[in-house]
Amino acid sequence: MVSLVEELVKVLNFIFPKTGDLNNLNSFKEMMECCIALIEKQENLSNEMRLKNLPAISYKVTANYEKIDLAGDNTILKPSTTAYKIFTLTDPNTNILIIADDIQAILIKFKEFSRYQFNNLGNVSLVDEKPNYDVYSVSRI
Repeated sequence: MVSLVEELVKVLNFIFPKTGDLNNLNSFKEMMECCIALIEKQENLSNEMRLKNLPAISYKVTANYEKIDLAGDNTILKPSTTAYKIFTLTDPNTNILIIADDIQAILIKFKEFSRYQFNNLGNVSLVDEKPNYDVYSVSRI
């Protein structure tokens, strides 16, 4: 199950609560498939918008793994600055999933994720976050 939590300045934050269990393979598969499906559907969504004389849409999909604090109404109490900063580093026209090194380290532990290719895009400094933060593009093999 995935919950749409809130929209933050053109950013939709999705939470996959079952990924709290680092051994729950299915929850991570669900997360990856959701992210990749969002990317794969972007062109179709843009075409549908154009057919209705609306502007095409462009969006980015990034993922990271961190603890968040939620209020009782699912409002994020402390928004993820890491996710937003990774988001700002990506180009919306690339149609690739960008993930942080924390989630990549979790995924590669499962042999089921060998059908994905993880390409290191380099090391970024996120100022107030941990130094030496690697980001990866993800695609199906």
